[in-house]
Amino acid sequence: MTTLYHLHIPKTGGSYIENNLYQSGIKNILVNNDPIKIYTGTDNLNFDYIDPYHIKTSSFVHGHFGIGPILIMPEIKPFTTIRNPLNRVISHFAMSYFPIKNSLIMDTFDSWVFDDSKDMMIKNNLQSMFLTNEMSKEFIDSNKDIKGSFEKEDMRTYWNSGFGINNIQPNIDKVRQTLSKMIILEKTENMDIFMDKLYDYINKEFNCSLLYMKFPEPKIDRHSSGLSSFIRKNITKDQENKIKEMNELDFEIWNSID
Repeated sequence: MTTLYHLHIPKTGGSYIENNLYQSGIKNILVNNDPIKIYTGTDNLNFDYIDPYHIKTSSFVHGHFGIGPILIMPEIKPFTTIRNPLNRVISHFAMSYFPIKNSLIMDTFDSWVFDDSKDMMIKNNLQSMFLTNEMSKEFIDSNKDIKGSFEKEDMRTYWNSGFGINNIQPNIDKVRQTLSKMIILEKTENMDIFMDKLYDYINKEFNCSLLYMKFPEPKIDRHSSGLSSFIRKNITKDQENKIKEMNELDFEIWNSID
C-alpha cells in the first residue's frame, strides 16, 4: 500500500494544498475497494502526538508533523513546498499578531524582528527545523491542559512555539537528506507547477481522476493576508537583513530548488 505524506511546513501554502485536495474529492478515492484512509492527527488536534498505528495504516497523511511519519514509516512518500523565508516569516507574524492598527504595524513588527528573546522558533530557520525534527514531546506534555482548544491565545502559543516542532538545531546535511526523499518538491512560489505534479502522482498511484480546480483557501486562512502585504511593502532594509541573517539555512535550501 502506498502512503503519501504532506510534510506541512507552516506558512508555505499547505492549507491551500489540503483545501484543494479535499474540494477535489480526495476522500472519495477507493483503496482496495474501501474509502481512502486519511490521517491528520488525533482528536486532540494540535496538542497531541502522532499515532504510529494510524500512520502505517493510512494512505494519506498530512499535518505539521515534521519528519515523525518518515521515522515511523521509512517507505512513506513525502512531499512538501519551500517558501521564500522572508515572506514566510512575515506571514507567520501576520497570522500570530493580526489584527493591528495601521499606525502600529511597522513599529510592532520592528520590535518583534529585533527582539531575540521573542518567538525565535518561528523567526529562525523554521523550514529547516521541520525538515530535520519530529514533534516535541516536551511541548505536548507541557500543554496537556489546552488539548483540543481553539481559544485564540492557546493557538498563538502553538503558532509562536513553532507549531510544537522539536528545537534541535538543523544542519544542511540533514535537511538535504530529508529533501532527497521527497517525491515532489517545489517552491511555494511555483504552486501551480507543484499542484499539477501532485495531482498527476495521486491519479496514477490510486487510479483516480482528481482535477486541480484552484479553489481559494478558506476565508479563515486568508484573514491576515492584507497585513502581510502591508509589511512587505513597507519593510526596511535593516529588518530584511535581520530576517535573512536568522534564516540563512532556509535561504540556502530555498535557493537550491530549481
